[in-house]
Amino acid sequence: MNASVLCPPNSQLLSDGVVREVVQRTKPASSLHQLHGPYKGFSQSSLHPATELQKLLARDTYSTTPSASTTSVAVEQVSPKNVKRKRLEQMNRLNLKRLGTGDSNEGDHRPTAGSNSSANQHMKILELIKLGQYSERKRRRDNQRRYRQKQKDVTASLEETNQLLREEIEQLELRRCDILTHDNVWTATIDYFRVFRQGLRMGQPQLSNQFKFLQAAMAPDVLYNTGRGPKGILSSWGIWQWFDDVEVELEGLRVRAGGSLVASTATSATITERTLRNAFPHLWRSEVENRATTPQLASRLLSQHIVVRGSTTFEWDSARGCVVRMACQSDFLTPMLRLLGSLELVAHAFEKSRITPDFQQR
Repeated sequence: MNASVLCPPNSQLLSDGVVREVVQRTKPASSLHQLHGPYKGFSQSSLHPATELQKLLARDTYSTTPSASTTSVAVEQVSPKNVKRKRLEQMNRLNLKRLGTGDSNEGDHRPTAGSNSSANQHMKILELIKLGQYSERKRRRDNQRRYRQKQKDVTASLEETNQLLREEIEQLELRRCDILTHDNVWTATIDYFRVFRQGLRMGQPQLSNQFKFLQAAMAPDVLYNTGRGPKGILSSWGIWQWFDDVEVELEGLRVRAGGSLVASTATSATITERTLRNAFPHLWRSEVENRATTPQLASRLLSQHIVVRGSTTFEWDSARGCVVRMACQSDFLTPMLRLLGSLELVAHAFEKSRITPDFQQR
């Protein structure tokens, strides 16, 4: 007796030969349909074909021993691939039934009221889609047409503006040529204040350039206040040599009746000891009669910054092409009154000075 504590008493019934010859009884596809239901998806057990096979083997087994051919057919039928294929076929048939496309028992396809209504709805939807596409294409064409028209309008406007600018440039060129040939007094006036911007330059090259300009732009007998000729003009500028930091600024130009040109200027400068010694010598000297007042006035004027405003008139001779007369006026009284504070002190300052209130040399 082959009994052992490691084997059960009925081990001969569970031998390898007996288990290998066991065959599952085949069932129709309706059993699988009943198992999963027509409208249900794959259950948790369907995801594990091996577990399902074990249940079927436990339920449907034969006690008889089949032949070898029957065994091979049964193994092929219960393979996982066949189970999946049959399940997919059943699901496809059920979906076809739900859509109303056909029936396994009837061979004809009969349309129903629901299918007709659905087809009509589909046709209406297609018509609406086509209408929307047509409207969209029409809108795009209109936008492109408006954009091209806008570009054409902008191009035409730019061409018209360019033509107007060309005509204006031609007119300005003609006016410029007319000014250079006939109204050259403007150029002479501007160049005059450019050359004498910092007053009289005592260096040899600068003084030579200033004198050459006067010879070219002024008549040889040009009148300048009480002086005459280019040398008289240079002599009048010599007063500004008594000051420091001289700078002449041209503020404006205007034409008077008769064709003369008036230039408005503002000349800034600083009063120094040289200014007091040359322009106001009586304020600088220590004399007995003004010993009490001189130091006070001199200290008020020393190192002060002043601005002298004035105007210069230029008369132009078109036949000769040069300036024939200049008249210069300056207001030196106003800055002196601002520094000294009273007319009595201003009168005392100009009483024995070498310079007049209109900034002319005595």
